[in-house]
Amino acid sequence: MNSLLILTALLLFVTGGNAIQCYNCTYHDFQPSTSSCAPNQVSANHLITCPPDKPVCSAVSARGTVLGRQIYTVVRGCSPRIAEICLVILGLNTCTSECSTDGCNTGSDAFVVKPPVTVVMVAASLLAYLFSSKITN
Repeated sequence: MNSLLILTALLLFVTGGNAIQCYNCTYHDFQPSTSSCAPNQVSANHLITCPPDKPVCSAVSARGTVLGRQIYTVVRGCSPRIAEICLVILGLNTCTSECSTDGCNTGSDAFVVKPPVTVVMVAASLLAYLFSSKITN
C-alpha cells in the first residue's frame, strides 16, 4: 500500500499534475506592439502553465470611448474561479469570462468576470495610458 502511495506521488511530481495552460498577455487595439495577443490570433508564445491556486483561464475585456478615443483591450491569464459579470466603468463596457480547457482564452466574445478590483485596475491602467499619451502629444 505504501509503495502505491509513493508511486502515485512520484508520478504527480514528475508529470506536474493536471495544471491548465492559459494564454497570458494583454492586447490594446491602439498599441500595435500587442498584436500577438489580438482576439483569435494569440501567439503560442503567450501560453503558460497556471499555478494550482489559479485553475481556470480568463479574459477581461474593455470597450468604449475615453477622451474621444475608441478603445478595445483584452487581458488574458490564469485566475481563480470567478463570477461572470459585465460592468460599465468610466465609460468602458468591462466584462470578464473564464474557461477550463488548455488554451481556451483566445477569443473576444467569451467574457469572464473578475473581481471588481481587477476590472477597476484594468480601467485605471487604460485611463493612465490615455492621459499620458494625450499629455505627450
